[in-house]
Amino acid sequence: MLNQLLQRGLMSTGNHSLSADHKHHFADHFKSALHEFISAKEGIWLFMVTEILMFGGLFVGYSLYHAKYPEMFAEGASHLDWRLGFVNTLVLILSSFTMALSIFLVQTKKNHQATVSLIVTILCGYGFMVIKYFEYAHKVHDGLLPGKFFGHPEMAVPNFGFYYLLIAIGLPILVAFLTDYLNNTRNKKSIVVFFIALALFVAGFLLIGSMGHAHAEHEGPVFEHANLGLYFSFYFCMTGLHGTHVLIGMGLILWVLIRNLRGEFDPHYFTPIEGVGIFWHIVDLIWIYLFPILYLIG
Repeated sequence: MLNQLLQRGLMSTGNHSLSADHKHHFADHFKSALHEFISAKEGIWLFMVTEILMFGGLFVGYSLYHAKYPEMFAEGASHLDWRLGFVNTLVLILSSFTMALSIFLVQTKKNHQATVSLIVTILCGYGFMVIKYFEYAHKVHDGLLPGKFFGHPEMAVPNFGFYYLLIAIGLPILVAFLTDYLNNTRNKKSIVVFFIALALFVAGFLLIGSMGHAHAEHEGPVFEHANLGLYFSFYFCMTGLHGTHVLIGMGLILWVLIRNLRGEFDPHYFTPIEGVGIFWHIVDLIWIYLFPILYLIG
Protein backbone atom coordinates (compact mmCIF):
# COMPACT_ATOMS: atom_id res chain seq x y z
CA MET A 1 0.00 0.00 0.00
CA LEU A 2 2.79 2.44 0.94
CA ASN A 3 4.65 1.59 -2.23
CA GLN A 4 1.57 2.27 -4.34
CA LEU A 5 1.01 5.63 -2.66
CA LEU A 6 4.64 6.57 -3.20
CA GLN A 7 4.46 5.59 -6.85
CA ARG A 8 1.24 7.55 -7.31
CA GLY A 9 2.71 10.63 -5.62
CA LEU A 10 5.90 10.53 -7.63
CA MET A 11 4.03 10.06 -10.87
CA SER A 12 1.83 13.04 -10.10
CA THR A 13 4.88 15.26 -9.61
CA GLY A 14 7.52 13.67 -11.77
CA ASN A 15 5.76 12.38 -14.87
CA HIS A 16 6.63 14.83 -17.60
CA SER A 17 4.47 13.19 -20.22
CA LEU A 18 1.09 13.38 -18.51
CA SER A 19 0.15 16.14 -20.87
CA ALA A 20 0.58 15.30 -24.54
CA ASP A 21 1.40 18.87 -25.53
CA HIS A 22 3.77 19.56 -22.65
CA LYS A 23 7.11 20.89 -23.90
CA HIS A 24 9.36 18.94 -21.52
CA HIS A 25 10.32 15.34 -22.30
CA PHE A 26 12.56 13.16 -20.19
CA ALA A 27 16.08 12.44 -21.43
CA ASP A 28 16.71 9.39 -23.61
CA HIS A 29 18.95 7.65 -21.08
CA PHE A 30 16.05 7.36 -18.61
CA LYS A 31 13.39 4.69 -18.82
CA SER A 32 10.57 7.05 -17.94
CA ALA A 33 9.79 10.47 -16.50
CA LEU A 34 9.46 8.84 -13.09
CA HIS A 35 12.95 7.35 -13.47
CA GLU A 36 14.35 10.78 -14.36
CA PHE A 37 12.63 12.43 -11.40
CA ILE A 38 13.85 9.86 -8.87
CA SER A 39 17.39 9.89 -10.27
CA ALA A 40 17.55 13.68 -10.08
CA LYS A 41 16.48 13.70 -6.42
CA GLU A 42 18.89 10.90 -5.53
CA GLY A 43 21.68 12.82 -7.23
CA ILE A 44 21.07 16.04 -5.32
CA TRP A 45 20.82 14.15 -2.03
CA LEU A 46 24.09 12.36 -2.76
CA PHE A 47 25.70 15.75 -3.39
CA MET A 48 24.23 17.04 -0.13
CA VAL A 49 25.86 14.14 1.72
CA THR A 50 29.26 15.32 0.47
CA GLU A 51 28.44 18.85 1.63
CA ILE A 52 27.53 17.58 5.10
CA LEU A 53 30.78 15.60 5.24
CA MET A 54 32.75 18.74 4.36
CA PHE A 55 31.12 20.83 7.07
CA GLY A 56 31.24 17.84 9.42
CA GLY A 57 35.05 17.93 9.38
CA LEU A 58 34.97 21.56 10.48
CA PHE A 59 32.47 20.78 13.23
CA VAL A 60 34.67 17.97 14.53
CA GLY A 61 37.76 20.18 14.52
CA TYR A 62 35.86 22.94 16.27
CA SER A 63 34.63 20.54 18.95
CA LEU A 64 38.12 19.18 19.64
CA TYR A 65 39.72 22.60 20.06
CA HIS A 66 36.76 23.91 22.03
CA ALA A 67 37.19 21.03 24.49
CA LYS A 68 40.89 21.90 24.78
CA TYR A 69 40.48 25.70 25.12
CA PRO A 70 36.96 26.33 26.50
CA GLU A 71 37.79 29.70 28.12
CA MET A 72 39.43 31.01 24.97
CA PHE A 73 36.45 29.98 22.80
CA ALA A 74 34.08 31.61 25.29
CA GLU A 75 36.06 34.85 25.04
CA GLY A 76 35.92 34.65 21.26
CA ALA A 77 32.15 34.24 21.32
CA SER A 78 31.87 37.28 23.59
CA HIS A 79 33.16 39.43 20.72
CA LEU A 80 30.25 38.34 18.50
CA ASP A 81 26.85 40.00 18.50
CA TRP A 82 24.37 37.18 19.11
CA ARG A 83 21.50 39.47 18.15
CA LEU A 84 22.78 39.77 14.59
CA GLY A 85 23.25 36.00 14.48
CA PHE A 86 19.70 35.51 15.76
CA VAL A 87 18.27 37.87 13.13
CA ASN A 88 20.17 35.99 10.43
CA THR A 89 18.73 32.73 11.78
CA LEU A 90 15.19 34.10 11.46
CA VAL A 91 15.95 35.37 7.97
CA LEU A 92 17.11 31.94 6.80
CA ILE A 93 14.15 30.20 8.41
CA LEU A 94 11.85 32.56 6.51
CA SER A 95 13.78 31.87 3.31
CA SER A 96 13.31 28.11 3.78
CA PHE A 97 9.57 28.66 4.09
CA THR A 98 9.36 30.81 0.95
CA MET A 99 11.52 28.32 -0.97
CA ALA A 100 9.24 25.42 -0.02
CA LEU A 101 6.22 27.59 -0.77
CA SER A 102 7.47 28.32 -4.28
CA ILE A 103 7.67 24.58 -5.02
CA PHE A 104 4.11 24.09 -3.78
CA LEU A 105 2.86 27.03 -5.85
CA VAL A 106 4.40 25.62 -9.03
CA GLN A 107 2.78 22.26 -8.26
CA THR A 108 -0.59 24.00 -8.02
CA LYS A 109 -0.21 26.04 -11.26
CA LYS A 110 0.39 29.32 -9.42
CA ASN A 111 3.59 30.29 -11.20
CA HIS A 112 3.13 34.02 -10.69
CA GLN A 113 2.92 33.59 -6.93
CA ALA A 114 5.89 31.21 -7.14
CA THR A 115 7.90 33.95 -8.81
CA VAL A 116 7.14 36.31 -5.93
CA SER A 117 8.10 33.62 -3.42
CA LEU A 118 11.41 32.99 -5.19
CA ILE A 119 12.17 36.72 -5.23
CA VAL A 120 11.49 36.92 -1.48
CA THR A 121 13.87 33.97 -0.98
CA ILE A 122 16.63 35.77 -2.89
CA LEU A 123 16.00 38.94 -0.87
CA CYS A 124 16.32 36.91 2.34
CA GLY A 125 19.67 35.58 1.13
CA TYR A 126 20.73 39.11 0.28
CA GLY A 127 19.67 40.32 3.74
CA PHE A 128 21.68 37.52 5.33
CA MET A 129 24.81 38.53 3.41
CA VAL A 130 24.36 42.22 4.23
CA ILE A 131 24.25 41.43 7.94
CA LYS A 132 27.27 39.17 7.54
CA TYR A 133 29.08 41.98 5.75
CA PHE A 134 28.60 44.31 8.73
CA GLU A 135 29.76 41.55 11.08
CA TYR A 136 32.90 40.93 9.03
CA ALA A 137 33.63 44.66 8.72
CA HIS A 138 33.46 45.05 12.50
CA LYS A 139 35.78 42.08 13.03
CA VAL A 140 38.35 43.47 10.59
CA HIS A 141 38.07 46.89 12.19
CA ASP A 142 38.83 45.43 15.63
CA GLY A 143 41.57 43.13 14.39
CA LEU A 144 39.53 40.01 15.21
CA LEU A 145 41.08 38.06 12.38
CA PRO A 146 42.23 34.47 11.89
CA GLY A 147 45.71 33.15 12.55
CA LYS A 148 48.66 35.48 12.12
CA PHE A 149 46.39 38.40 11.19
CA PHE A 150 44.80 38.48 14.65
CA GLY A 151 45.23 41.89 16.29
CA HIS A 152 46.81 43.31 13.12
CA PRO A 153 44.06 44.47 10.76
CA GLU A 154 46.55 46.33 8.57
CA MET A 155 48.10 42.97 7.59
CA ALA A 156 44.77 41.81 6.16
CA VAL A 157 44.36 44.78 3.80
CA PRO A 158 45.74 43.90 0.36
CA ASN A 159 45.81 46.05 -2.74
CA PHE A 160 42.29 47.28 -3.46
CA GLY A 161 43.07 47.24 -7.18
CA PHE A 162 42.64 43.48 -7.22
CA TYR A 163 39.08 43.74 -5.92
CA TYR A 164 38.21 46.53 -8.32
CA LEU A 165 39.49 44.23 -11.05
CA LEU A 166 37.08 41.50 -9.88
CA ILE A 167 34.17 43.93 -10.23
CA ALA A 168 35.41 45.26 -13.57
CA ILE A 169 35.55 41.72 -14.98
CA GLY A 170 32.42 40.37 -13.37
CA LEU A 171 29.91 43.17 -14.00
CA PRO A 172 30.11 43.37 -17.84
CA ILE A 173 29.95 39.58 -18.17
CA LEU A 174 27.00 39.47 -15.78
CA VAL A 175 25.07 42.09 -17.76
CA ALA A 176 25.90 40.43 -21.08
CA PHE A 177 24.73 37.04 -19.83
CA LEU A 178 21.41 38.35 -18.52
CA THR A 179 20.81 40.09 -21.85
CA ASP A 180 21.56 36.91 -23.80
CA TYR A 181 19.48 34.78 -21.45
CA LEU A 182 16.40 36.96 -21.74
CA ASN A 183 16.84 36.92 -25.53
CA ASN A 184 16.92 33.09 -25.44
CA THR A 185 20.48 32.84 -26.76
CA ARG A 186 22.05 31.18 -23.72
CA ASN A 187 23.83 27.83 -23.53
CA LYS A 188 25.45 25.69 -20.85
CA LYS A 189 28.81 27.45 -21.13
CA SER A 190 27.20 30.86 -20.69
CA ILE A 191 25.48 29.65 -17.52
CA VAL A 192 28.86 28.64 -16.07
CA VAL A 193 30.28 32.01 -17.06
CA PHE A 194 27.35 33.72 -15.35
CA PHE A 195 28.02 32.09 -11.99
CA ILE A 196 31.73 32.89 -12.24
CA ALA A 197 30.96 36.52 -13.08
CA LEU A 198 28.44 36.75 -10.25
CA ALA A 199 30.97 35.38 -7.78
CA LEU A 200 33.67 37.81 -8.97
CA PHE A 201 31.37 40.81 -8.73
CA VAL A 202 29.99 39.99 -5.28
CA ALA A 203 33.42 39.03 -3.91
CA GLY A 204 34.98 42.27 -5.13
CA PHE A 205 32.18 44.41 -3.74
CA LEU A 206 32.09 42.78 -0.33
CA LEU A 207 35.85 42.58 0.14
CA ILE A 208 36.42 46.22 -0.78
CA GLY A 209 33.86 47.31 1.80
CA SER A 210 34.97 45.01 4.59
CA MET A 211 38.70 45.55 4.15
CA GLY A 212 38.30 49.29 3.92
CA HIS A 213 37.17 49.48 7.52
CA ALA A 214 40.58 48.29 8.69
CA HIS A 215 42.11 51.65 7.79
CA ALA A 216 40.10 53.46 10.43
CA GLU A 217 41.97 54.44 13.57
CA HIS A 218 40.75 52.33 16.45
CA GLU A 219 42.23 51.38 19.79
CA GLY A 220 40.70 47.91 19.65
CA PRO A 221 39.50 45.61 22.40
CA VAL A 222 41.70 44.03 25.08
CA PHE A 223 42.28 40.28 24.71
CA GLU A 224 42.84 37.84 27.57
CA HIS A 225 44.05 34.93 25.45
CA ALA A 226 46.96 35.28 23.06
CA ASN A 227 45.75 32.41 20.87
CA LEU A 228 42.30 33.90 20.30
CA GLY A 229 43.11 33.89 16.59
CA LEU A 230 42.39 30.15 16.63
CA TYR A 231 38.75 30.78 17.46
CA PHE A 232 38.41 33.35 14.71
CA SER A 233 40.10 30.99 12.27
CA PHE A 234 37.19 28.63 12.84
CA TYR A 235 34.71 31.51 12.77
CA PHE A 236 35.82 32.90 9.42
CA CYS A 237 36.36 29.47 7.87
CA MET A 238 32.95 28.11 8.87
CA THR A 239 30.88 31.24 8.28
CA GLY A 240 32.83 32.10 5.14
CA LEU A 241 32.25 28.66 3.64
CA HIS A 242 28.59 28.86 4.61
CA GLY A 243 28.29 32.36 3.14
CA THR A 244 29.78 31.09 -0.12
CA HIS A 245 27.06 28.46 -0.24
CA VAL A 246 24.43 31.14 0.40
CA LEU A 247 25.75 33.11 -2.60
CA ILE A 248 25.73 29.97 -4.75
CA GLY A 249 22.20 29.21 -3.59
CA MET A 250 21.09 32.73 -4.50
CA GLY A 251 22.53 32.24 -7.97
CA LEU A 252 20.71 28.92 -8.36
CA ILE A 253 17.43 30.43 -7.18
CA LEU A 254 17.89 33.24 -9.71
CA TRP A 255 18.41 30.57 -12.37
CA VAL A 256 15.14 28.76 -11.59
CA LEU A 257 13.39 32.12 -11.19
CA ILE A 258 14.29 33.08 -14.77
CA ARG A 259 13.22 29.65 -16.02
CA ASN A 260 9.91 30.02 -14.19
CA LEU A 261 9.38 33.42 -15.79
CA ARG A 262 9.95 31.76 -19.15
CA GLY A 263 7.18 29.28 -18.38
CA GLU A 264 9.36 26.17 -18.20
CA PHE A 265 7.77 24.76 -15.01
CA ASP A 266 4.32 23.41 -14.30
CA PRO A 267 2.76 20.66 -12.13
CA HIS A 268 4.28 18.02 -14.47
CA TYR A 269 7.85 19.33 -14.34
CA PHE A 270 9.52 21.24 -11.51
CA THR A 271 12.56 19.07 -10.73
CA PRO A 272 15.12 21.94 -10.89
CA ILE A 273 13.17 24.01 -8.36
CA GLU A 274 12.91 21.06 -6.00
CA GLY A 275 16.63 20.28 -6.35
CA VAL A 276 17.59 23.89 -5.63
CA GLY A 277 15.18 23.84 -2.70
CA ILE A 278 16.93 20.82 -1.18
CA PHE A 279 20.28 22.60 -1.50
CA TRP A 280 18.88 25.76 0.11
CA HIS A 281 17.33 23.87 3.01
CA ILE A 282 20.62 22.11 3.80
CA VAL A 283 22.47 25.44 3.74
CA ASP A 284 19.89 26.87 6.13
CA LEU A 285 20.12 23.82 8.39
CA ILE A 286 23.91 24.16 8.63
CA TRP A 287 23.47 27.73 9.91
CA ILE A 288 21.05 26.46 12.56
CA TYR A 289 24.04 24.53 13.98
CA LEU A 290 26.62 27.27 13.38
CA PHE A 291 24.66 29.91 15.27
CA PRO A 292 24.67 28.29 18.75
CA ILE A 293 28.22 26.91 18.65
CA LEU A 294 29.75 30.20 17.47
CA TYR A 295 27.56 32.82 19.12
CA LEU A 296 26.12 31.25 22.27
CA ILE A 297 28.96 29.23 23.82
CA GLY A 298 30.12 30.35 27.25
